[in-house]
Amino acid sequence: MKTKLVTTLVCGSLALALASAQAQLTYSTTAPTPGADDQYSFNGSANAGVNVGSGYQGAYTYVAFDNGAAAQGQIFTTGANAGGYTLSGFWLQHVLYTSVYDGSNHAGDANNGTWWQTTLAGAVLTFRVSSISGTTLTPLATQTYTVTGTEPNTLGNNPGANSLGTGNWLDLTFSSPVTLAPNTLYAIDLAETSQFGANAFYFETDGTDGTTTSAYTGGSAYTAAGDGTTATIYSGESRVFDANLTAVPEPATFALIGLGSLLVMLRRRSA
Repeated sequence: MKTKLVTTLVCGSLALALASAQAQLTYSTTAPTPGADDQYSFNGSANAGVNVGSGYQGAYTYVAFDNGAAAQGQIFTTGANAGGYTLSGFWLQHVLYTSVYDGSNHAGDANNGTWWQTTLAGAVLTFRVSSISGTTLTPLATQTYTVTGTEPNTLGNNPGANSLGTGNWLDLTFSSPVTLAPNTLYAIDLAETSQFGANAFYFETDGTDGTTTSAYTGGSAYTAAGDGTTATIYSGESRVFDANLTAVPEPATFALIGLGSLLVMLRRRSA
């Protein structure tokens, strides 16, 4: 009877946990500390002219519904751990420019800074991880988050020109980790896929076109519009990002751990 009761309680708690699990978005005013297995790049740009797209090209940098719901993403390469990795989520940084950009290739927008609006509730953000072959994306995990507008440390709003950004970070966490193979290319991205009435969410991702700061060498920045299955890749350019990876022990390692535990138990019994 006790066994049945315990089993029922455990199963019920597990079901409740699974039911309540959901994707999460949090903000941070400080940069993440990369783990030993993370793939990341913290090299950003001084102004819009040297961000991804090599010149003021908002379609390459903005997460925004009126940007064709384009996903802004980053390709990365996993490490050599034979057991593979789990990906729990990823971070993206809002720009923090040091100067405005006199956008000669963007008529009518001289002295261009950046714009953002993140406190209007109801917008739906979609973030995902995909495998990638050439320019073809195959989603492995796709999750959504509905903006409340009251998230702590939100980027806030700034609709005016000549703004330089906040430099704050978005931390996007999957409801459960995604298993990835070693030595393999993967892609992570974020898009606003639905806005609530006229309430838009938008901000500009940081990155580099590789001309003034070095780009991440394990993959390139990209965008993916429409159904999100085709990437437009910007070779030699990268986002500011951190993919949260954890190495998975090989089966042999688990066996050694089990053997060690067994030996400890035998020694205790013989003592």
